[in-house]
Amino acid sequence: MTGLLIVWATRTFVHLPALGVSMSFLALGIGQSLGSFIAGMVIDISSYPFAFILFACVGVIGLIIPVKDTND
Repeated sequence: MTGLLIVWATRTFVHLPALGVSMSFLALGIGQSLGSFIAGMVIDISSYPFAFILFACVGVIGLIIPVKDTND
């Protein structure tokens, strides 16, 4: 995932690839921090199996959402 974000960032920010890579790592760090916090809250409220199934469903939904290709 990190490698894909780096490649995407360098292609998106052609004139400033270092900015794109830095923003990618910043987004990953924020996402990991927020995701851990939210997962902990869900586990406290419910249970580990429920949290696992919930986040697995979120991942599957992310896989089936179509992405518009802007290069066409």
